[in-house]
Amino acid sequence: MTGAAGMGGEAGMGGEGGMGGIDECATDNGGCGDATFYTCVNNDGDPPTCADLDECAANNGGCGDATFYTCVNNDGAPPTCADIDECATDNGGCGDAPFYTCVNNDGVPPTCAQYFAYAYLPSHYDRLDRVDLLTGTCTTILNDPNASSWGGIGVHPGADGTFWTADDRLLIADYVQDEIHTVDPYTSTEEPAFNSYTMGNPDDLAVLPDGSVVVEDLGDIVLIDAAGAYVSEIDLGFDADGPDSSPKVTTLPNGDTYAYYMECTHVCGDDICSSFDEEFNCPSDCPFGFDFFACTEGGLGRGVLAKLDFGAGTTFIVADTLPVPGGIIGGGGVAAADNTTIYTASEFGGVYEVDLGTIPVTVSMVSGSRLGSIDVMPDGQLIGTSFGSVVTVDPGTGASSTVTSSCPSPGGHRGIAYFGYTL
Repeated sequence: MTGAAGMGGEAGMGGEGGMGGIDECATDNGGCGDATFYTCVNNDGDPPTCADLDECAANNGGCGDATFYTCVNNDGAPPTCADIDECATDNGGCGDAPFYTCVNNDGVPPTCAQYFAYAYLPSHYDRLDRVDLLTGTCTTILNDPNASSWGGIGVHPGADGTFWTADDRLLIADYVQDEIHTVDPYTSTEEPAFNSYTMGNPDDLAVLPDGSVVVEDLGDIVLIDAAGAYVSEIDLGFDADGPDSSPKVTTLPNGDTYAYYMECTHVCGDDICSSFDEEFNCPSDCPFGFDFFACTEGGLGRGVLAKLDFGAGTTFIVADTLPVPGGIIGGGGVAAADNTTIYTASEFGGVYEVDLGTIPVTVSMVSGSRLGSIDVMPDGQLIGTSFGSVVTVDPGTGASSTVTSSCPSPGGHRGIAYFGYTL
């Protein structure tokens, strides 16, 4: 009996299974690594399970308010904390991006401010209009008391070289007073003329990144420095192998200059006397009224985009299949979006894109909108004049939208410049 009772003790030997496995996690975090960054889970009879500790799961990893900071967990190391750029999404809730700015702030809500976006339009009859692009309101801010005709317009960045700052000025070509007007856009006052040399009949202009200016003047493209002094010029000429309309000019961010102009065919009645590349050779006995330049008739005129090299005094035609820009004394426009994209506008043939990044360049129509002068806004949209209206064009879709149709000018607007700033 006693022995039997002893056998019952074998059951007690089974207690070896209840002695409990070794908790490896109790020593040196089970070899999992720094307990600050790794968890250790003990497994009965097996090695422990190690896992990286997600510090971001609790209290945003100590990064700060999750509204303003992100926390990125790192394996075996402290988390990476970063400020959230609220402005990157929906303009930070500030409002429509073209008209409101959003400035990101570290750890606090963004700063919102209204952005004043205007289009300035010089008139054929010595008038400068301003259109508020947010409201569509058109206001005449200047009427030149002298007989003049304002044409192309550009924004000069001033001495600090930065656009949309207090020293910016509007430059406007005047081919009657033969000067470049300077206008303070913040106060709507006219200042002394920009040019310091005698001009002919300046009709269009564009501003280079360094503050120098290129001006179309009697068919020549003149380069003047940031102080308004003459530097050099390129003679495009107004003959059978030169432009037959006032060229429109634009500059690229890299400093390159391009001109967009019209070439016409000389005819006598129904006979073509000279093509684009031939010299004048119409017969001297061509009857009166039959000797003329055919510019807008199908196939008898063409729009040309040429690159200008002031150092060498030469031009290089990059595209000659564009629509004619417009009438013999104006119409049409050109504007650069970046170093490889130029847009041309024609009152006859729509808006075209010239891709300088391809060889040969690629020319494609982006919109059938009949525009005169154009400019490119910071968001990539085009803004232009169209028979008394101001319209925007999306070059990606070709869709156009009228900003205002209540800003007519008796002689027509002959230029347009975008200008935006915050107070």
